[in-house]
Amino acid sequence: MKSVQSEIKKILAPQFMSSIFNVEVRKQQNLPAVDYSVDHCVLQKLTEQRLGKTILITDHLNWPAARVIEAYRNLSRIEATFKNMKNIRFLRWQPAYHWTDQKLRVHALYCVLALLVSSLAHKEVRQAGVEISLPALLKELTSIRQVALLYPPGAGVKSHITLSRMSPRQKKLSELLQLHTLLA
Repeated sequence: MKSVQSEIKKILAPQFMSSIFNVEVRKQQNLPAVDYSVDHCVLQKLTEQRLGKTILITDHLNWPAARVIEAYRNLSRIEATFKNMKNIRFLRWQPAYHWTDQKLRVHALYCVLALLVSSLAHKEVRQAGVEISLPALLKELTSIRQVALLYPPGAGVKSHITLSRMSPRQKKLSELLQLHTLLA
């Protein structure tokens, strides 16, 4: 009985839980039995007065309320950026195989530049009307390869560098980002 009551106490410890749930522990055939119910009146009152409210605190007292709210809502973009930097395939900070401060700073610069360039490419693609996530865009772009076509002298065809075969989506991305200009 004591262990069950202890577990129930842990479950009901978070804010408002003990006021929402009515719990009774009793013995039934020498075993603990738990009866519970939800106090819907308390839940309704909490929903109307406390739950789902967000208080924004700022030191930008000269900003209008709309700007404070906009800045708060833009936090999701920053969180998405950190999520992208943790992506194990693209833009990842780790592993950094460096031990000196200078080389770690250079590594950080490369990571931030990669994030900046890929974010700009993502912005261009989205402004052109292509709905694609940043990781999906990077996956599509890494599938595009540069191919060197080398012919023997006197074959009548000049050797050149071209892009690999692309899916229709990759072709559109290539055109939007003008990848053909990168060919040497």
